Amino acid sequence: MPLRAQGKIIGVVQLLNPVGRDRFTAGDLWRMRQFASILAPALQNARLWTAQRRQFFDMATALAEALEKRDPYTGGHVRRVVAYSVLLGRQMGLSREELRDLRLAATLHDVGKIITPDHILGKPSPLEPDETERMRRHAADGAAIVSHLANPWVLHGVRSHHERVDGKGYPDGLTDPEIPLAARIIAVADTYDAMTTSRPYRAGLPHERATAEILGGAGTQFCPRVVAAFRALAGSGRFSLEIAEEAVRATADVTPQV
Repeated sequence: MPLRAQGKIIGVVQLLNPVGRDRFTAGDLWRMRQFASILAPALQNARLWTAQRRQFFDMATALAEALEKRDPYTGGHVRRVVAYSVLLGRQMGLSREELRDLRLAATLHDVGKIITPDHILGKPSPLEPDETERMRRHAADGAAIVSHLANPWVLHGVRSHHERVDGKGYPDGLTDPEIPLAARIIAVADTYDAMTTSRPYRAGLPHERATAEILGGAGTQFCPRVVAAFRALAGSGRFSLEIAEEAVRATADVTPQV
């Protein structure tokens, strides 16, 4: 039975093997036509929603990567943080929908840097105390930018990804029970990538050294649950960019099939 929407066939429904008889009847055909007339618009809307959602992700990624180009020393940072965050979230058992929200939060986690002055963002040497304070404002600035999305995962991931479980983070000095899960996950992914990326004034750490730093920060800088997921991945050799990017692809929206 063809599924028609706006004059086009967008799929089919196929029935096989009627139970208790050897063929379908005219009544079966009539019922399937009624069912198809209801199903076709729903399927078309689902496909349009999926396409729009994918386009929104693509636009958010384009914005984040364009912003990233202001700092010549952090190329690929957004892509890697997204991948590591999704990999950690999957290890922690997040649902597909939660992983999608986490992916968007990680994509936009540094969007507030669009307001950070160029001379601070691209400075090829360690920041002065007043410059550090200005840089730290990107978390709150980013939260203000994404607040209209009405997505708590995105809002909390952007605002709180520099919080620490011991209360020494920023911008709000939150402690362990107050830090949202998205922010806890992004914090580990963001820090790992920052440590392993070279800057003009320091070389990036090797994986083994960065891993030791993450594990050592459990319960002070980082959430122990997230560190446990990181430990499981790193210990089995699965905390790699290749595996992480495959996890991102697995969370992508799939067009519904009939």
